[in-house]
Amino acid sequence: MATVSSRLPHPPLGHRPAAVSGRFYPASPGALREQVLAWLTASAPSPASQPPTLTVGPPAGWVYSGAMAAPAHASWPP
Repeated sequence: MATVSSRLPHPPLGHRPAAVSGRFYPASPGALREQVLAWLTASAPSPASQPPTLTVGPPAGWVYSGAMAAPAHASWPP
């Protein structure tokens, strides 16, 4: 039986330019880092008996949901 990864095409070599940089998240790597760190620092992880096994967040649109997604991502252990 084939696995999902064996049916998918191989990823291209290298990196493609960000398609929406500056629209849904800061275009500058430094500004992006600062924004993410600010959200994570302001987020108190919820007390849990064990760390999460999965968090789901949007791949873009951080200006809309970044502050809401940060607490879930902050709950992962360092």
